[in-house]
Amino acid sequence: MTLAPPLTTDPKTLLVARTALLRAIPHIKETWDHKLYLQCISQINLTLGRAPLRVSADSDGEDEDEPMSGDGEEADGKADTAWIA
Repeated sequence: MTLAPPLTTDPKTLLVARTALLRAIPHIKETWDHKLYLQCISQINLTLGRAPLRVSADSDGEDEDEPMSGDGEEADGKADTAWIA
């Protein structure tokens, strides 16, 4: 007998993941690691049921296909473009 992964993720699990990512963002900003920051924003989008940001391996965060906000609303899955620039 093989156990299959659940088809949906428990909302509490998504909330815990999103909370952890939001708490990590200020520390990531201190390191100036733009790629890791964008990956965290992408994961926040996933916890909100949205498509992740497309961040390529050689990307520095510029010219991404997904729209980003300059307001820095990380909790809404939007990157702070003023910080990235």
